[in-house]
Amino acid sequence: MKNFTTTSLETEEIDKKFIFFTRLTLLSGSLILLVFGIPGNLLTVVVLYRRSLKDRNLHFFLASLCCFNIVVLCVRVPRFLMEYVLEKDVSQFNMTACMYLLWLDLTLVSITTWHVTFITVCRVVYVLCRPRNFSSQKCSVVAILLLCTLCSMVNATLIQKGLVVFTNNGTHSLCELDAGTWQFWFESTVNAFLPMALLLMCDVSLCLLSLYLRSRTSNFGLTARGLSKRLLPVVFMSTLLIIVTSLPIRMVENFKEKFFRTQAETNLYNTMARILLFMNHTVNYFLYCFVEKRLRSQVRLLFFPCRDCCCLCLGEVPPDLKSLIKGLNQYFIEPVP
Repeated sequence: MKNFTTTSLETEEIDKKFIFFTRLTLLSGSLILLVFGIPGNLLTVVVLYRRSLKDRNLHFFLASLCCFNIVVLCVRVPRFLMEYVLEKDVSQFNMTACMYLLWLDLTLVSITTWHVTFITVCRVVYVLCRPRNFSSQKCSVVAILLLCTLCSMVNATLIQKGLVVFTNNGTHSLCELDAGTWQFWFESTVNAFLPMALLLMCDVSLCLLSLYLRSRTSNFGLTARGLSKRLLPVVFMSTLLIIVTSLPIRMVENFKEKFFRTQAETNLYNTMARILLFMNHTVNYFLYCFVEKRLRSQVRLLFFPCRDCCCLCLGEVPPDLKSLIKGLNQYFIEPVP
């Protein structure tokens, strides 16, 4: 009996170490997202401040996506810090508040993931057929409202039917979706892995379309800079896809207890896919700025805009901002030069 108790305690200690490692992995991913996400989104908002009348709905989609990203960062990162650094949870104080916070978290994440995917699909459609009704901003507002309503209703239903309260020896409770139910797998598939797969397919399609259309219009083909600008997002997404799919499988295999295995599946499979989706938009924009030209002058517009305030007040566009708007349109809206 003594040996059995010792073995159980050792197994629990090993599982706790793996839980700590998974929490550290998620926390580092959130901090990377925080470092790249907020400057990237603010830089995009600064660029879209002087938007043109052409393709206004895609500009509105980008601006609203930046706002959603910042809200998600403000809600999600403090929760990670409180759970994985201070080892506190909202459920220790109020379970009702924990349920509403979980619903808000899942809803915002779902809106952001499908928002990114929809923008990328619009880019593919724009390159293929260039529809004339893309300039209608009313359609984009209605689409955003429908997306928010649908995500809110779906996540409310999932939480109502699939919520479970984990209790570890009666000392700690945590409200999450039960990984053993269909609600968790539906939520993970529809709101995480399906948009991630669509996003990767659209990035590859945009890269191939750019190469094909450029080869038809030019006898010289793409330059090294243009080729790297289009291949970097695809390489970045593919690399993170391998990491995200291999790390959870290796980590979950090391868990012995069912409780810790369920927690590991819930944390890793669900959250890492969403971190990948958030980083796709923000980090790819930084990669674009790095490959294109004059990154320091572009970042200076975000942190030191006083030099160009007089030009903005007079209704003129500074040269650096003008080139950045042109580059943003080429990257997000019309990737074919």
